[in-house]
Amino acid sequence: KEEDIDRKVKAKLASYSRGIVEGSAEWEVLYRKTFEEETRKHAKG
Repeated sequence: KEEDIDRKVKAKLASYSRGIVEGSAEWEVLYRKTFEEETRKHAKG
């Protein structure tokens, strides 16, 4: 389940037009934020 969220989050970040580099500080922040949002969505559903 966590792996599914991980894949979804990485795909979402990869789709950003700005082209955020995976592993960069900005990417890490967005990854954590998006991962938490997805986790909350799955907890509700």
